[in-house]
Amino acid sequence: PLITKLAALGAVFVLLLIGLAQIEEVVRDRQRYRTLTVQSVADSLAGPQTLMGPMIHSACVESWDAETGKGEERRTTEQRREFLLTAMPEQLQVRSSVGMEERARGLHKVNTFNLKTHLTAQWAGLASLQAHSTVKGSRLQCGAPIVMVAVGDARGIRTAQVSLGEQALALKPGTFHPTYSRGLHAVLPEGVRGQAEPLTLALDLELVGTERLSIVPLGGNTDVKMTGSWPHPSFNGRFLPSERTWGPEGFTAQWRLSSLATTYAPAGTTPRDCADSFGVAFVDPVNPYTLADRATKYGLLFIALTFVAVGLFELMGNGPHAPPLRGSLPPEGAAFSS
Repeated sequence: PLITKLAALGAVFVLLLIGLAQIEEVVRDRQRYRTLTVQSVADSLAGPQTLMGPMIHSACVESWDAETGKGEERRTTEQRREFLLTAMPEQLQVRSSVGMEERARGLHKVNTFNLKTHLTAQWAGLASLQAHSTVKGSRLQCGAPIVMVAVGDARGIRTAQVSLGEQALALKPGTFHPTYSRGLHAVLPEGVRGQAEPLTLALDLELVGTERLSIVPLGGNTDVKMTGSWPHPSFNGRFLPSERTWGPEGFTAQWRLSSLATTYAPAGTTPRDCADSFGVAFVDPVNPYTLADRATKYGLLFIALTFVAVGLFELMGNGPHAPPLRGSLPPEGAAFSS
């Protein structure tokens, strides 16, 4: 009977849906394990990296005496304000090469990178590091000028060297910046404060990280050229490269940016907390778990279409039989009339 056949088809359909749901659960578990693997590698090595700098800053304190109260209750108290003077480079040139290193946890593989970069920063002058009082008769005290480079995860710093002209500077951990605290810094001579002559700094840095690398364009004019051995780069961030090539041997990309198009902070101000950045993600375009997830999403469609087709054939097969055509031969064994 037709009802019995439809009930059987419905039961088989439900069983297939149960099997499909179990497959989807397995795929989700594998994806979850891969996410845990990426986090485990990042916790043991270093996470995604964001490179910002170099930038020169100096912490200052302005204090003054203020009288409060009236008459016999009048008294003098000291008030103060703390502020940070910063100087961004007029020209920032970055030349980087990225080598890939594959790390694994069981069946799951994670792409890590080793960045070797050379940064050259030029300042037209450091007049922006001269503090100016805002209250008459106030007292100003400023710390030594500090050149800093901030990174997303300081554990990824392998080697670093910075030089002022021909003079090598001693690098120390931390940046002494209130917002971007992870990185390294070097103390500059006090004589550079307020000088009108151009200043040039060179930095060589080796940095490791996991899957993503970003750069913050702090310079008035920023020129970044990056080469890497990964054949499937995914360029992201607020700016795409102006020139890029890629192939089986790797990729080459170049960015040329002006402060007119970025959130570059003018001289003497602090860069915004949400600075624009650009970079590259080292993604695997053929992830088997992503492909399996896509296949399971279409599984319900294929099952439904299959059983709809079977149902249509059953309905058409159970329809009334067409009458025999006129003039057709009688069945075998039938008697012929005279």
